[in-house]
Amino acid sequence: MGATPSGDVVADFFRNGTALKLVLVKALELKNAEGVVKTLQKLHELALTVGHPKLIADTKKWLERTQGATQYDAKFHNSMYCEVAKSFTDLLKKYSESIPKLSKLEKHDVASRSKVVQLYITELFALKTKILEGVDARSVQTVLAKAHKLKNSSRLIGAIRVQSIACDIEAFMRAVKRGEGVFDATLLLECILQLTLEAGEICNQESAAIPALNREILEQSTMGDVEFSRQMMSMFCTEVVQSHPTLLQAIKRSNCKTILRTCHKLKGSSKMLGAIRMQFSLNNWEEATKPAFKSQVPFSVDDATKLCNDIYLSLINLMESCSDLITPELLAMAKKAIAKT
Repeated sequence: MGATPSGDVVADFFRNGTALKLVLVKALELKNAEGVVKTLQKLHELALTVGHPKLIADTKKWLERTQGATQYDAKFHNSMYCEVAKSFTDLLKKYSESIPKLSKLEKHDVASRSKVVQLYITELFALKTKILEGVDARSVQTVLAKAHKLKNSSRLIGAIRVQSIACDIEAFMRAVKRGEGVFDATLLLECILQLTLEAGEICNQESAAIPALNREILEQSTMGDVEFSRQMMSMFCTEVVQSHPTLLQAIKRSNCKTILRTCHKLKGSSKMLGAIRMQFSLNNWEEATKPAFKSQVPFSVDDATKLCNDIYLSLINLMESCSDLITPELLAMAKKAIAKT
């Protein structure tokens, strides 16, 4: 349908579209049929600006259907929201590279950036952890509250994609709480995978917020012995490099068990040495793999490869940040080994 819209047009679409989805959620919560129609009309007009056939068709279809519905019907209106939200998410994936991840962070100094991003990451992991623990009728309110917090913290830093996903989780859980929606763990796990990928990208982008190395932790672990620190860091970096072929082979074979075992082992070492960003990346991949290991969602080679790349980008950043503790030859070896694959 014509040329691909510019990044600014796509970013404006998601900024305004996410706000409209929030209005739609509120209209559904208030059982306001007229409000639903008005919001769908605006969403349809917005969909036309990016020319996405499926979203245009869905908003038009539901607009026509809801215009004839003078009374609120829980099943009917929640079906509408789920279908429109899915089209919205599909479009988000299609144009993901055009959407700024942290559009508001340039307004903060380094110290403020760190606090804002750490808040965002804390809320993101709190929501992920709760959903992965398992959700039942008793924990719906907890998930709802965590989704709401993540939506707000992602808005603070301009993380438009995550804000949109959190909005969908919140809407879904509100419907479940009202007894108007059926709990669907698969839907939540798909959202969790998207959040995991976003978290990895934020981690690699925001070095000021997530330091590659916390030297205080390293010094505590090695009792301030510089030579021991060099030995430990060299051993760790070598171990991570040597694990690369193993992880790539595990991805190729969809071997979740090997991925989980390797990530968990390396995560423990990275925590002990203060390799914060590496620890974050490993934890991210470990959590993302658990649902596939439990056969709750299909294993995705593309997503796993992306998460694996996050780890080795973190490794290079770590090695470059502690050049006084490792040899140039080790750094060159790491870059060469990773470049080969």
